[in-house]
Amino acid sequence: MAEVHNDAQRQPLILDGDAATAWLIPDLTQTEMTDLMKYKYPDEKLTTYRVMDGIYSAKVETNKPGAIMPYERPKPDLLTLFDLE
Repeated sequence: MAEVHNDAQRQPLILDGDAATAWLIPDLTQTEMTDLMKYKYPDEKLTTYRVMDGIYSAKVETNKPGAIMPYERPKPDLLTLFDLE
């Protein structure tokens, strides 16, 4: 995910199971937090979506279904050499 969240090589922290439960302990030490943050959730368990252009702009109306729907790349409308007559 660092390749997707590429500003300063950030990536989301995703915890499950015992690690997620441990994260909620109120008196978790700094060392314990650091150890939990070293866990790398497997990329193959994630699905990525393209975010709508302008999602962070106040000038773009983002209160519409397309803002949260998976992005589907439009099929190219290309001619091949064999389409020309």
